[in-house]
Amino acid sequence: MTPAQRSAHMAKIGTGLRKNGIERRVHEILKGGHVRHRMYPGVRPSADVEVPTIRGPLYVAVDGCFWHACDIHYRRPESRVGFWKAHIEDAEKRRARLRARAPFPWVRIMEHWVRNELNARDMVLGMVYAAVEKVERRRVESGEVEVFWDDVTAVWASHRPPWGAR
Repeated sequence: MTPAQRSAHMAKIGTGLRKNGIERRVHEILKGGHVRHRMYPGVRPSADVEVPTIRGPLYVAVDGCFWHACDIHYRRPESRVGFWKAHIEDAEKRRARLRARAPFPWVRIMEHWVRNELNARDMVLGMVYAAVEKVERRRVESGEVEVFWDDVTAVWASHRPPWGAR
């Protein structure tokens, strides 16, 4: 196959609206935590999950370790090294530029937080709860909501019912 034929073939495959394993796991965690959410809300830059708040939606981006060059788990491919390096760097720059200009708040969840953590449920719910709390208190109105481990532990230490619990 020529590169053009390969590109056309791969474009037809796509993922459509099928959830990959990590996104499905995030959906199950949010559903199990009674967090109202919607998968694939159709906003640009693309978000995987929309969580309603009293100040408007919070968007969640579920980022894979390979495609987003995770500092911990990214392994450079052994073939076509130059192509992959340039491809991933360009994609990350584009995503960073688009997300910085996003007119809505969003939080990033990395694949390894969901896949490898024994406490993935606590991590994902804590990240979302802490981000929602920051949005609702008007600390963040647009762009990335930075959630730190202290924010997550503060949410769980508060002993109040989690946001969105039924």
